[in-house]
Amino acid sequence: MTRSVDLVVVGSGAGGLSAAVTAAAKGLSVTVLEKAEVLGGTTAWSGGWIWAPRNPVVRRTGITEPAEAPRRYLQALLGNRFEPERVDAFLAAAPEMVGFFESLTALEFEAGTAIPDTYGQLPGAGTGGRSVIAKPFDGRKLGEAIELLRLPTRETTFLGMTIQAGPTCAPS
Repeated sequence: MTRSVDLVVVGSGAGGLSAAVTAAAKGLSVTVLEKAEVLGGTTAWSGGWIWAPRNPVVRRTGITEPAEAPRRYLQALLGNRFEPERVDAFLAAAPEMVGFFESLTALEFEAGTAIPDTYGQLPGAGTGGRSVIAKPFDGRKLGEAIELLRLPTRETTFLGMTIQAGPTCAPS
């Protein structure tokens, strides 16, 4: 049987599934191919934070900053690998991506208002408000499809539960 689709996505990590969801939202027919028996790629093993400065979730908390601040941070971080056109494209698209998923999918985010940039000593580094993380989701809503999710690694769990900082895990 031959099936025709508009887009074939190879891999079910964050990049692949984001591309598939975006294409489907734009009205394209999509097929996702995954070599593993589970979905998630290595993204399923990460902490789950998305560094997306100036995104709408963070802005709703009252945190605003000029575009130049995260750009300055990336310039200091990347050094001679800094490519202004790419950085500017990322800084423009990252908040749009968060808004897209928030408005057109079931994905909900929490703002990382207390999650600082990794290299806090660099010029332009932020002390919070540039990251988002998916809100907790009741996996029971997936029914039997929950078996398709890649399990976290032993190193990132405690008694089978993923260890990760939430948006309110700020030092007191």
